[in-house]
This record gives sequence, structure tokens and C-alpha cells, in this order.
Amino acid sequence: MDQNYQKEERKNVKELKIGRKNLEGHLDLQDFVSLELLDCSQNQLTSLDLSKNVKLKVVNIYDNQISYADYAKLDTFSQLINLQKLDLGYDIDKQEQEAEKRLLLLQERGRHRVRNNNLAGGPVSLQGRGLSGTEAARLRDAG
Repeated sequence: MDQNYQKEERKNVKELKIGRKNLEGHLDLQDFVSLELLDCSQNQLTSLDLSKNVKLKVVNIYDNQISYADYAKLDTFSQLINLQKLDLGYDIDKQEQEAEKRLLLLQERGRHRVRNNNLAGGPVSLQGRGLSGTEAARLRDAG
């Protein structure tokens, strides 16, 4: 990142498309305070810091090495009040249902949309303030 984005320029960057760049380890984006779109998908990232990126509207972070449990912590995305699209690209099994419920709670608290996931054993698209179709009923009944 240091090679492509000098520290003084980072505060003005609105789009960061760094998918498929063989990035590894922790990605710290705190200096990118104007960031609205982040695509860091298909890398080998193990963690990322979005704590200063409150302007983010679109986040694509699928196909990395970050666990779903880390994503589902409420504080991971809670400061992203402008978030419109969040693509984690995760399948969730029975052990991860608690993390799923936390992510759905985040969805209900704001205008977030989580897509391209396989929640509770079936494909789901979360739009607006809730789930659609039979998946919503199944998740409600399982809760």
C-alpha cells in the first residue's frame, strides 16, 4: 500500500480496488478516511481495520482468510453508517449460527445489505431492513 498510495494522498482516495493483488496478513486502512468503495476480495488477508472508514458505502471482502466469527462481531461494521453493500461471500454452518444472528441484528439496526451468502443453509439476499422469502421465516423459527 505504501508504494501505491503515499500517506498524504490516502485521505482523498474514494475508491480502493485491490482485489486479486495477493495481499496477505492485516490490512490497515485507517488513513483512507474518504473511502466510499473498498474491494479487497480474493486475497489472503487475515484481518482488516475499517475503524476510520465511516464513509464506506460498498465493501467487498470475500475470498480472504478472515473467519466469519471475526466479521460477525457487531463492532466490525457498526460504525459504517453509510454502508449499502457488504459482500462477505460466506457459507454458514451450524456452529456459526450465533455469528449469523449478530450479523442479522446489525442488518436490522441500519440500512445494511448483506449479499452473496448462504445463510442458514440456503441463499439469502438481505435488502432494506429485513430478509425476504422463506429464509426469514426459517431464521426466525430457529432463533
